[in-house]
Amino acid sequence: MDFEQIECFLMLAREQNFSRAADEMNLSQSSVSKKIKTLEKELHTCLFERGQRKTILTDTGIQFQSFAQKVYGDYEQMLLLLGQRGPEKKYRLRLGVLPITEAYQLNQKFAKFQLKYEDIQLEIQELEQTDILRKVDNGQLDFGFARFSEKLLRDYETIPILKDELVIICGKSHPLGTRKELALTDLRDCEFAMLNTKSEIYQQFMENCHEQRIPIRISHIINRHTVLFNMLGGNRLLSVLPKEMFSVREYPDLVRIPLADSMETVCGLIFPKGVSLNRQQRKLADLLKSFSGLTE
Repeated sequence: MDFEQIECFLMLAREQNFSRAADEMNLSQSSVSKKIKTLEKELHTCLFERGQRKTILTDTGIQFQSFAQKVYGDYEQMLLLLGQRGPEKKYRLRLGVLPITEAYQLNQKFAKFQLKYEDIQLEIQELEQTDILRKVDNGQLDFGFARFSEKLLRDYETIPILKDELVIICGKSHPLGTRKELALTDLRDCEFAMLNTKSEIYQQFMENCHEQRIPIRISHIINRHTVLFNMLGGNRLLSVLPKEMFSVREYPDLVRIPLADSMETVCGLIFPKGVSLNRQQRKLADLLKSFSGLTE
């Protein structure tokens, strides 16, 4: 086993396609295929399921991936320490982020990281939560920046970075628009427009309503914040969002109303269970934690 084989393995796990993996590594497809077959022969196991459209990791491949990520990360760190990597060979740190970077000023933090660590290339993808989890599972991301849930805390290593609370958003002309605080019982049979039924925000809110046997009507599912906010200007619809994701200044006809029974939401970094962070990954985690008052 050599580092080129491990690099090929990690690239194929990420790209899920021999041709794309070969292009990324500037190798021929046959060369990548040969290296993977040699690695599988040496390990006496099959690491990939080869399909017509996708090449995905087997269960054994997923287990080997954790080892490969650590070994290859240590190898790249060693090259950096010895000064054997040129500027074109920066360490690639792949991060999948929910579309919340503006609301929580994450872009400024990422910019500070990139300016501070010029030997690391931070590659950021804006994704929905389900896509972040899938890509972390498949080795296509080093980190996800996701909303925590009980299941997520069980299935992944987590580093909490920020905390917010859910609030009700509605137009000032809505019958509830003048209230200073709302209990869930006040929302009985109200009509809601929500962002995404698969989001942790939606799941958390609906579970709380279900536990208290409060019927909620979801009449609209919208995939963009700006469209949602413009729909809430009348006297009919409500929505629920984290407090910091809504700006009263930008939408003066809307109000945000706290819930009497506070619902907190926590976001932070996630990565595969049992994986130890290498030096470059730890730098990003440490920098983001420095802006946070939360503890692991």
